[in-house]
Amino acid sequence: MKTIYKIFIIVLLMNFNVGFSQDSIRGRITYTVSLNIPKERLDDYEKSNKDQGVSSEAIAILKNSKNVNSILEFSMGKSKYYVLNELDSDLSENEIINLVKTRAGGNKVYYSENNSKSIDVFEQDCKLGKCFLIKNEILNWKLLKEIKKISSYTCYKAILNYKNKDVIFWYTPEISTRFGPKNFSGLPGAILEIQYGYFSFSATNIELNIKSDELSIEKPKGKLVTKDEYDEMLKKAFPEFFDKN
Repeated sequence: MKTIYKIFIIVLLMNFNVGFSQDSIRGRITYTVSLNIPKERLDDYEKSNKDQGVSSEAIAILKNSKNVNSILEFSMGKSKYYVLNELDSDLSENEIINLVKTRAGGNKVYYSENNSKSIDVFEQDCKLGKCFLIKNEILNWKLLKEIKKISSYTCYKAILNYKNKDVIFWYTPEISTRFGPKNFSGLPGAILEIQYGYFSFSATNIELNIKSDELSIEKPKGKLVTKDEYDEMLKKAFPEFFDKN
């Protein structure tokens, strides 16, 4: 069975690479990002943290973080991902911080482009009075043989150890793009679902072969830095958030 599975993965990747090398697919995927903490778990968290000085405001922010929608656009070997700014007139003071929006990407813009060997992913973040373009590292995916249907697409499971947590992805080679939401690019097919702890990304609308003039995928502006360089700048600018001693 292991040999058959290895052959299957090789064939899958070979077929995908042929299609991907053409760089002809254009599309847009809309994701709904949500926080799904079981009520019992949330009640236990609130009860256990009352004696530890956790403010009621912090609990309220956790409870009231609302779903957000995000967009992945891809065309001719490049992609752009961003969170939609959907204003809610019912926002209260405790909902100004939306943990779901932060996990989905916040106000950042993610831009990816294909090169001959891999995908370069850049993250635009505007802080300290200017915009920076942070080059992300290549991700180390673990492809598994588990399969499930999402809508009409046959999807395969992948796991990524990201920030010391195992994140679960479901992708479909039936949509031959290696681009994904945020910096999650490099899988042999479009990502339709992500399970990141209690946060989830779910593809709710898929548009393929749309007109090129309906897409605007330009590389964001900003000073090019590495992730380590950017983290060091933030530590110097906001030491109170990094110095724990």
